[in-house]
Amino acid sequence: MSDFPIEHNSLYVIRKVYRLTMAEMAKILEVSPTYINAIEKEREPLTDNIRLKLIKQFKLNPARLAEINAIHDRYTYQLNTLTN
Repeated sequence: MSDFPIEHNSLYVIRKVYRLTMAEMAKILEVSPTYINAIEKEREPLTDNIRLKLIKQFKLNPARLAEINAIHDRYTYQLNTLTN
């Protein structure tokens, strides 16, 4: 399928970095917001079809996914620093 991991948490991280609501992400991936929620909560599997749509819509490759994760980690760290 792809040679890099896209996991449940990746969907959440991508959505947050792009500042998308569940409804907006659902529209991009052509699924329901309820399904996005279920994937993020690991109640539904992250299917190969959804992975392929993520790769296509967000032009993902291993380096891009690492960059998105780094952005999210920096933001989360800064937010935690400000609130503690």
